[in-house]
Amino acid sequence: MATQIKTSNQSEIGSKVARFIEMQTAVFDGYRTLYEWVRRSLAGANDQTSYEVAKRIFKDVSAFTGQFDEFDVAFWNYLSDIDNAREKVDHIVAKHGYSDHKEYFFSKIETCVSTLNEVITELNASGIVLNIFDSNESILDSGASFLENLEDSLEALFDIAEELIEIDVTELQVGELSELLQTLPPQRPAPLEVVATKHAFKRKVPARFQSRVSNASITDAASALGEVLTDTLEELNRSNCDKRVLKAFEKCVNEISKESTTFSPIRFGVYVGVAESFKDAISEEFGAFLSRQVVSAILQCEIFLRNFEAWQQYAESAEIEQIKDSTEILEVFYGLLEVPLFDHDILELLDELKADKRDLGNSSKLDYGIFQGISNVISEVCRQGLRYISSVPRKAASLFGEIAKDGMKSTIGILALSWLINNSATIIAFSEKYAFLYWIKPIIDFVMKLSAQ
Repeated sequence: MATQIKTSNQSEIGSKVARFIEMQTAVFDGYRTLYEWVRRSLAGANDQTSYEVAKRIFKDVSAFTGQFDEFDVAFWNYLSDIDNAREKVDHIVAKHGYSDHKEYFFSKIETCVSTLNEVITELNASGIVLNIFDSNESILDSGASFLENLEDSLEALFDIAEELIEIDVTELQVGELSELLQTLPPQRPAPLEVVATKHAFKRKVPARFQSRVSNASITDAASALGEVLTDTLEELNRSNCDKRVLKAFEKCVNEISKESTTFSPIRFGVYVGVAESFKDAISEEFGAFLSRQVVSAILQCEIFLRNFEAWQQYAESAEIEQIKDSTEILEVFYGLLEVPLFDHDILELLDELKADKRDLGNSSKLDYGIFQGISNVISEVCRQGLRYISSVPRKAASLFGEIAKDGMKSTIGILALSWLINNSATIIAFSEKYAFLYWIKPIIDFVMKLSAQ
């Protein structure tokens, strides 16, 4: 009888986890749709009114993804008790005076809802029609129904999270699966971070201008720094300068000149680091005036980067990790990412990283970014696959039979498992060759063992 009760409990828990994942991906889908409309409007694809509204709501749209990601990571860590997360939440609840764990997590969702309401209010007041496009540039939807769906998804997530908080962590997963989920590294700041939607993995849209100073101030600083770098590049172009130095400064200028929607502190920091590596050679090779100008420009770049927490974390990690040359793994990994499972924007970014690697050569921070980006992708695929296994009460043979039967119509969890199985040999080879990816092999072995049952 006890075994039957436990099995019943696990089946019920699996259903709740599956429901949570469904609502979680619905929120990601809704956010992505909204962001794409903002991006297109800022790029001039829609009318002038849309452009003005997009500028006003961009800050809130960017904030929403950070707020939801904070909730999502904290909640999953709590459910699986990753890195003693439950004990840490206990401490936070007591320290900040929350009535219980529910209030702590719901306050995070309420922050998301509040930000979303600001966006909806602004859009409703404008009276514009939001034309939503698919990947073929065809109108997918005209109206704001997706915003209502996004609100509904957040409310549904609120309800199912309340039920999951009460679950005993020992009943959530069993044995090896639970341990594997806890070994998955979290996504860390890198040029490539990803999120899972219902049927695909997409590039995560970071809140670019989350900095220690106001948006207006950081925008002014970026503009002034862009002028300084442009002047420095012009001086270098008039000199007998090493082409590698010119290439590094050109990339700095191009990145700092981007709109706030596409500017990346991490990429800018990598380019600055490469330019900085030539500082001594420039001091020896050129006159005092140009040398001082180059050194001053680099110093201003480094001061500017201190405003971005993501860059600080990235730079610290890059100094600690022992990274090999990333050329080979970047080429091989690129060949594994088929569309539509991996959105075209991931492939586009990898193309840019390949160009950076070719142009900038051996840069420890660039190599680190490539390895961390690949780790981010594989860890999210593994996470979705393992979560799916934990949410279904069926036997392994039935589970993997569903993969073969449904193919690309399947949910992201099934697709993730299929991708891991199809590319298992290459992915295991990564883990054996590169110490940075040591954590992968036990997970692939577990999935392959299930597929053979």
